[in-house]
Amino acid sequence: MPVFHLTIGVSGCGKTTWAMNQPNTQPRLVLDSDAIREELYGNWADQSHNAQVFDEMYHRTVEGMKRGIDDIYYVATNLSMKRRIQLLERLRAMFPQYIYECRVFVRTLDTLFVQNDGRAHRVPSYVITRQMTQFQLPVKNEGWDNISYDIEKVSLDYYYDIQRRVEAFGSQDNPHHTLTLSEHLESCFDLMTSLAPASANMFDLLQAADWHDVGKIFTRTYDEEGIAHYFGHENIGAQIALLCGLKPYVAQLINYHMVPYEYKALTTWKKRFDEDMWNDLLLLHQADVGAH
Repeated sequence: MPVFHLTIGVSGCGKTTWAMNQPNTQPRLVLDSDAIREELYGNWADQSHNAQVFDEMYHRTVEGMKRGIDDIYYVATNLSMKRRIQLLERLRAMFPQYIYECRVFVRTLDTLFVQNDGRAHRVPSYVITRQMTQFQLPVKNEGWDNISYDIEKVSLDYYYDIQRRVEAFGSQDNPHHTLTLSEHLESCFDLMTSLAPASANMFDLLQAADWHDVGKIFTRTYDEEGIAHYFGHENIGAQIALLCGLKPYVAQLINYHMVPYEYKALTTWKKRFDEDMWNDLLLLHQADVGAH
């Protein structure tokens, strides 16, 4: 059966290299957003025409599917769950005969900066950091037949460095948190021990509780009143979890543990997860709130 492959990952993580080095099945089609920007506007880095670029990506994908191309590679960052769902729903409605797969690329910030320096198409470092905080892991309910991961193999030193930074983080400098970061994670874990037995995913929930805010070590910023904020900590925290060897399901729980705080959008969010994951997110939320 023909396959639609979509890449997910920040700039410089190796998405294009992976797509270009896949077995050369015939026919195949590789659509790269940077290449299309350069083709249409003469500048791969020009972000002012993104709507037109991704319209063109979509139209070329549709044309390729109409022709029955065996392997279509849709290469872009694709960090937003909402946009992935919108794309998949449109394609599945027209081409149900295709298998829909995504490939998730996870790298440390240090590796991304090094690989970025060696690219012909180099992006500013702040763009990579920002993309890390926007990274939403895929879940099955988006419409995928298969989700696979390409995760950098890190040494134990990376794992221990994360643990040391959490311990040394100190106060969270936010009125919603009276505990230090490490105290909050420990308290959340302890609360989960009494909540998780009701779930078949007890061990996964305990790990998620113990790691859910680890992304804060990379995302602390202060407002004019000296209050700390941690925008996107759940997204970068999920990537840290994968790099440290935690299961994708645990990383998904970390990635979406802030969702229950979005009270006005709960109906929309609930549709994006299966029942077990949604219930686990609510349990993690309960422990998170109790540990403040």
